[in-house]
Amino acid sequence: MPAGFWDYCFDNEYRQRRDIEELRDYESAIAGGVSTLGGYTQQLRKQVNDLSALVSVLVKMLEEAGQLDPKVLRYRVEAMLEEQQAAVQAAGPVDLASALNR
Repeated sequence: MPAGFWDYCFDNEYRQRRDIEELRDYESAIAGGVSTLGGYTQQLRKQVNDLSALVSVLVKMLEEAGQLDPKVLRYRVEAMLEEQQAAVQAAGPVDLASALNR
């Protein structure tokens, strides 16, 4: 007896194979996204490292030229960081979905 429409619709093996293929496609899409994020993370890490070196050199040059007091700079940086931390804590937790929809 040939397989009819209802046999096709209720074929559990077919649905399992279909679901497995859909999950494989989804997995490959996610893997591609993760590898892309890894590349962005590496780029950001390099930029932060480069900026850190730049700031260190600039501070040293200004200090050598007598244009900068390292104690005052340290105090101001710490004050700014504390101010930013207080602002973040006052704002509360960040909702990722609303942050991405801005």
